[in-house]
Amino acid sequence: MIFEIPNPFSVAGFLKLDISDLPVILVTWCFGPWSGLATAAIKVVLHLMVGGDWLGSLSNLISAACLIFPFNWAFQHPKWKLYKRLYIGGAVATITLTLVMSLLNLWVLVPLYSVVWGWHKCADGTINCARGGAVQCLERVDISRVVCAIS
Repeated sequence: MIFEIPNPFSVAGFLKLDISDLPVILVTWCFGPWSGLATAAIKVVLHLMVGGDWLGSLSNLISAACLIFPFNWAFQHPKWKLYKRLYIGGAVATITLTLVMSLLNLWVLVPLYSVVWGWHKCADGTINCARGGAVQCLERVDISRVVCAIS
């Protein structure tokens, strides 16, 4: 969460590659899923202490759980070779993360962000963004590209 790498293939500029989940996966592999979840919680608390927002940190904790438990499931198969555990664990974790976070973003996080940041849909299909006293109407091309311009 502190060391983020910009994704050049991303449509949205705020999406970045977060390498802070690698230690969480390594702890899960060595000590189990609950230790991995505790490591993710410590990571989130540290991020909150240096100035992260609570909603993004909560969603990062949920996404870490979506990675931890499928990887742990794959690591529990002793008959599989290591590369098979890693490939299957990575594939199942990616599918789980995509499904859970897509639905969570659709039904919980984006509506919650709209309440927290003060986004309101206008009658003409634009988005009113009131943050810090500045209000600006933005055109709405599609919901994944809504950007809050602060003047």
